Amino acid sequence: MKKLICLMALSGAALLSNAHAATVFSDNHSGLGALASPGQITDTFTASAGAALLSFEIQGYASLDGANDYADVFKLSVNGTTLLTGSWDLGGGGANVIYLNPNNATVNAQTNGAFSGGKASVYIPIALLSGLNSITYSYSGNAQGLGDEGWGINAVNVSAVPEPGTYAMLLAGLGLVGFMTRRKAAKKAA
Repeated sequence: MKKLICLMALSGAALLSNAHAATVFSDNHSGLGALASPGQITDTFTASAGAALLSFEIQGYASLDGANDYADVFKLSVNGTTLLTGSWDLGGGGANVIYLNPNNATVNAQTNGAFSGGKASVYIPIALLSGLNSITYSYSGNAQGLGDEGWGINAVNVSAVPEPGTYAMLLAGLGLVGFMTRRKAAKKAA
């Protein structure tokens, strides 16, 4: 009986560790430095089909503009579908504006001041395909040259989101361990 309880406890611990999101893909493009607008970066990777969370950071160099007369527009596409477009003040002034956001992305943009760049942290739920997946990050706008502004992508992370069934199995396993422990304690008391 003791071995059974230990085995069940280990199984519950294994389920708990598997219930956390697993990294499917990660990269850091900061080594590319400032990229000119218009321009794009594409990541490709293989994965299993399912829900995932994509997080990354947009790096603004010099005077990357938000929505103003020189607006620079960011576009995120996953497997050919546009999931986010927006414009953020990352050193160039203008307003922070999201134009398209069907997956309810969260964007936290912070400027370092005029001509000092900035960063925008992005978190967005995505759907992965079974097999090859692609994520394309791009900027468009008035080509002002790298002497005036640039952009980049840092710290890309794609994490699979556990299916609801995983949590149900975890709860069932933990409940069974608790039941067996209480049963054993009741036998000893009797």
